[in-house]
Amino acid sequence: MGEWCQNHHAASGLTKKVLQSTISEREAEKQVIEFVKRHVGTYTPHLAGNSVYMDFIFLKKYMPDLASLFSHVVVDVSSVRALCIRWYPR
Repeated sequence: MGEWCQNHHAASGLTKKVLQSTISEREAEKQVIEFVKRHVGTYTPHLAGNSVYMDFIFLKKYMPDLASLFSHVVVDVSSVRALCIRWYPR
């Protein structure tokens, strides 16, 4: 984990909570899969967010069953923002 991530997640308490958790990576993946299936229905969901492509790479590596539920199309709002700035400068 990079220095910024280490500092940020330590300050927020996330690192400590993860280290204290009794939920395995596999169990976490299973729980998220159940959540996605419960809320998505028959649609293939898109992973969306700010600079989310690296998150998708993480899922493919560490949670491949979860990653397989998502479309190959990633909706990256940081790309949308960059295009809006270029197309509609102030």
